[in-house]
Amino acid sequence: MILLLLGLWTAPALAEPGVAGGEDLLAWRGIDHRGDDRLEAYRAFLDAWPMSPLAEVAYARLVESGALSINTSAPTQYPQIEQSYQSHQRVLSQQVDDVIVAPLLANGEPVLQPDSGVHMLWTVGALIDERLQGTLGIGVQSRTVAFVSRISAGNGWAGSAAVRASSPGTGFFTEFAARTSPGVSLVAGPRVFMTKGAWAELGFGIVRDAQWTPMLRLELVQSH
Repeated sequence: MILLLLGLWTAPALAEPGVAGGEDLLAWRGIDHRGDDRLEAYRAFLDAWPMSPLAEVAYARLVESGALSINTSAPTQYPQIEQSYQSHQRVLSQQVDDVIVAPLLANGEPVLQPDSGVHMLWTVGALIDERLQGTLGIGVQSRTVAFVSRISAGNGWAGSAAVRASSPGTGFFTEFAARTSPGVSLVAGPRVFMTKGAWAELGFGIVRDAQWTPMLRLELVQSH
């Protein structure tokens, strides 16, 4: 249909020498495109106007009707029309697949995008100072600094707010906290990653309420 419309509008301008005045277009309009003899008319049009832009339309209709096969027809019968038709069919049959574009290193490995930096984290664990207590915390962290609020339960409830620094990956952390006792605590120790975004921490430190007391804390931390 596209080829037909193109031919109808451009035939007078593109007519070859000897097709002055658009005789090919007049001949095309004279074909009964619904009649029983239309296939013979298309063949006659090809023979009479092989250089017409409408010749490929006639060729395509013969192929689509089965009256002409591009596999068995003589390759020199309509060589230019056949070549143009096949070229257009290849273009029309092409499908564009989904393509995922990702930057790659020189060795072909994908470039890892830098971490945006800020994540939520949750902690659960236990600590021992003067007594055994369970702890539950929530906070936010960047790559190396975090702020955590915790509640602890032993002989009653208590809270704390802490600022902490840690080395990226498997490494160490240091934390200073203000407690509602009132008091302060200072804890440091190793942390070991178990899965992506989850690690265990073993902290050793001191806490001061009425006096300085040694403290041991074990926590599991999850970051999102």
